[in-house]
Amino acid sequence: MTDDRTKVPRGRGTLQRKNRRHLCGALKTMWKSFFLAAGIFACALGFELLFVDSAILLPLDGRSVARPFSAPDWAPWCLLSAGAVTILNFCTLPSKLVKE
Repeated sequence: MTDDRTKVPRGRGTLQRKNRRHLCGALKTMWKSFFLAAGIFACALGFELLFVDSAILLPLDGRSVARPFSAPDWAPWCLLSAGAVTILNFCTLPSKLVKE
């Protein structure tokens, strides 16, 4: 007699389950990369706002009026700190989130 644990399951559902498990792991990796990119973007924008007092926003269509933009005093520091915390959180997460 053969042991039931040594039998390899056959059928259509087995391949779909394996692909779903692989896709789930890839999505977790993509979320991790997304938050790293968002942290880098927030730090870069905060660093830029430290040096720029105001900017003129020009419309793409050329028919509207240009608008001035000036960030509040707290915005650069808020963006820098939120971006730094997000990057540090990325660095402390384990590299292998999915057990296969």
